[in-house]
Amino acid sequence: MALEKAKLFWKLGDQTRKITPVPYDDKMDYYMFVKKQHDVGFRQVIVTSEVMIQLIQKIVIRGFRVSRIEMAEEDDELDQQIRVLLDRIYKKPACLSELISLLSFLSEKSSIEIQQISIRGRTEDGIAVEGFIQSNGLLGMNREVSDRAFADIGAEVGRCVFG
Repeated sequence: MALEKAKLFWKLGDQTRKITPVPYDDKMDYYMFVKKQHDVGFRQVIVTSEVMIQLIQKIVIRGFRVSRIEMAEEDDELDQQIRVLLDRIYKKPACLSELISLLSFLSEKSSIEIQQISIRGRTEDGIAVEGFIQSNGLLGMNREVSDRAFADIGAEVGRCVFG
């Protein structure tokens, strides 16, 4: 499934500090794309592990599945532990607190950062959802839900970052 992509930015001088998802095409040179946005007053939004943890909670609460969490450092044992917790959450969403505790501990105590989370599920009206959120602020979602998903994710990241 081809995913629509966007990068999260905020605009200098914007008193509302609204996070804006700017469409991104893989055919573009990523660094030139970021520089072009910078030149017109946009600043990148980096999605910290703390914000990723908030997003994971919102995703699960809204009835979607976090299908994968990729950490910045490779650790097979940790990856397996996270996969087991994600499977538990899929079967019993109340197990979310175990995952949040683990990720919070890793982020705070060992500086292991969340690189990417992958999302799957269906909207209330049955439309399939598949996508990802990366720590560099790059988002990918299937075309049918991308506009709404990008706006929702941008708004949630804005609440986490700017309050």
